[in-house]
Order: sequence, then C-alpha cells, then structure tokens
Amino acid sequence: MQERRRFKRLDVNLPVTLRCKGSLIPATVLNVSCGGMCLFTDHPEVTDENNVEVIVDLSAAELDISVRGRVVRATSGMQKKVGIRFTNLYSVGHKAIEKYIRKHGN
Repeated sequence: MQERRRFKRLDVNLPVTLRCKGSLIPATVLNVSCGGMCLFTDHPEVTDENNVEVIVDLSAAELDISVRGRVVRATSGMQKKVGIRFTNLYSVGHKAIEKYIRKHGN
C-alpha cells in the first residue's frame, strides 16, 4: 500500500483542549505532523467539517500553543478518533509544532 501522507507523523500522547462550537473539550493527541493531528475524544460535538482550535501543552518549559484546524474525519462511538487538518500553517502555534516535531522526530 502506497503512503499518501504528505508529512511524516510523530506518535505522541499529549493532552489537549479543543475549542469547538464554543465548548472546551478535553482530548488526547495520538500523533501529530506538520499538516495535522489525530486525537481521541469522547465528546459528541466533534464531527466532520467542524472548525476547531487546538490548545496544546508541548512542554513544561514552553507556553501553551494554539493552532486552528478543520475536522476531516471523526469516527463514531464512545471514544472518537478525530483527524484534524491544520488551516493556519503560518501561525506562531504551527511553527512551535514544527519545532517540536523536528526536536522529537528523529
């Protein structure tokens, strides 16, 4: 099977907060790339095509960062697996994610 992803993914286990439809939703990031991330959440409001803000604590030494994205897929069930494509690739938050991936991506 041919790999279709544009960016290499880094497996992580990071707590994040999603801002979606005015709600703050806890979630856990499973992997992240320069193009987006995959996460788990049990909140029913996170569905396909939602615009979201993801607030990430990358490390204790740095401030929380914020990136904007769009939900491109969301499974159903008690714990949803959600794919988010970043929409602000030139933001300060996105630059911090790129730096984090370079540092931890080997």
